[in-house]
Amino acid sequence: MLLTLGVAILACNNECFKIANAKKTTGKHDFSLCKDLAGCPLEGYNFKEATMQGVILTGANLNRTNFEKADLTGAKMDGVTMADAKLKGAVMTGVDLTGASAPNCDWQSASINGEQSNRASFVGGYFAGPKCNFNNANLKSADMTDADVSFCTFDYTTMEGTTLDGADFSKADLSKALITDIEGEGVTFDGTIFTGVTITDANFTDCSFRSAKMYGIKFEDVKFYNGADFTGADLRKLILADSLFANAILAKADLTEVSGEDLDFSGADISNAIFHKAKLADTKFIGVKAVGADFMGAFLEAADFEKAQLNKANFDKANINRVNFKKARLRNARLTDANGGANIFCGANLMGAKMDRASLKESFFGTQCGLGDGSAGSTGKGAVLTNAVANDADFTKAVFTGARGTKSFKVNKQTISNSVDVVDAPWETSPSGALTYKMYSGADKATWEDAKAACEKTGGALAEASSTESQVKIATAMKNAPAAWVGGSDKKDEGKWTWIASGTEIKPLEWGSTYKDSKGKDCMLYNPKVGFQPVKCGLVRPYVCQE
Repeated sequence: MLLTLGVAILACNNECFKIANAKKTTGKHDFSLCKDLAGCPLEGYNFKEATMQGVILTGANLNRTNFEKADLTGAKMDGVTMADAKLKGAVMTGVDLTGASAPNCDWQSASINGEQSNRASFVGGYFAGPKCNFNNANLKSADMTDADVSFCTFDYTTMEGTTLDGADFSKADLSKALITDIEGEGVTFDGTIFTGVTITDANFTDCSFRSAKMYGIKFEDVKFYNGADFTGADLRKLILADSLFANAILAKADLTEVSGEDLDFSGADISNAIFHKAKLADTKFIGVKAVGADFMGAFLEAADFEKAQLNKANFDKANINRVNFKKARLRNARLTDANGGANIFCGANLMGAKMDRASLKESFFGTQCGLGDGSAGSTGKGAVLTNAVANDADFTKAVFTGARGTKSFKVNKQTISNSVDVVDAPWETSPSGALTYKMYSGADKATWEDAKAACEKTGGALAEASSTESQVKIATAMKNAPAAWVGGSDKKDEGKWTWIASGTEIKPLEWGSTYKDSKGKDCMLYNPKVGFQPVKCGLVRPYVCQE
């Protein structure tokens, strides 16, 4: 061994080097009797199908060297320089590549598998590059701690019991790889492609999957600890079983049509994540940060969102049966057309939430969080419903005892008629008593369609003058105006007039003397002195909203 400036430089063994040099282009070398090639300049040599078990190549120059189908079992290759080498089909059980610099090598179909006692080592090595190829290789039990394999391809590669701590797989392609029995801490998978991958029995701690492509992969008994980062990852159609995402970062991740049961996302950041049509029954979302998360059309049977931050979250058309929203923050959230019942909203903040046409039967909006058997407990504070809107919703048998902000909780006549046996309903039991009427005239005059849109924008509807009492209130709101738009129309079915707020048909008798053939005149004006008048919808007139 020579020493230069304090750095150890391995001297090449002349005898073994002569053997290698003599047949450097022929391949099929047998080094069983002379194994010391440490530090030798072997760049571009042909060791195809060579017998090199236990050969010492430490510090050797192996750039562009051919080891195809060579037997390198137990070889010492630590610290080698091995760019663009060929190792296709090589047997490499127990090989030591610690600290190697081997970018863009071809490892295709190499047998690098072993057990813990004779595992291959890639520790701290540099193997990256767009031509790096581990396709169909077997890396069972290999130690890849702190290895850099960014940009490498691992199609159909087996990683069983492989150690990945600190490894860098950035922008690598792991398509259809089999990954099982893995322990990985601080691994980087940013931008990695996982298409068709199955990952089972794996634990990932402090790992990063930012912008990873994980479309349609399968996780089974996979745990992500200490805030695994999936920011911007594509997780569409992910199949999950018994997996843990507690405290993970999934902000802006796409989990469209993800499926699984009994999963745990507790404490995770899923802000602005997409869960369209996800199937996540019995899943825990306790304490998640989910501002702007989109669960449109998701199946969330018996999911648990207790204390979740769900402001501006979207549950439109979601199945939210028996979901726990206890003490959740749902300000300005959307539950339009949500379907379910027996949900718990006690202590939740629903200020400004939109619940139009939602089915929320037997749900709890008061201080009591269940059926009174003590199992669900009480928050001491009911849900906040300030400025929430629930037109055409169904609150049958819902409980509102102790709910707050009910004076500005906006519902229409259809909601009241839909909802029966409501406990402490946050509206007056008389449908007409639940409504107020407001006239818009002057600069606010509008066509019938624009008037309808303006009323609905404030959570109301064009006024329904279906009773003598309501007609008197509308006339009072109109003051001295001669006529104003109300909510009758036959636009959908010519000749069949209905109140658009409730869908109730208007019988000819209700028109009185003003009823006549109204073809081409599909919208209704109300004149307190004359009655109802069918006129053309494009006229600009005052209008009355019911709120």
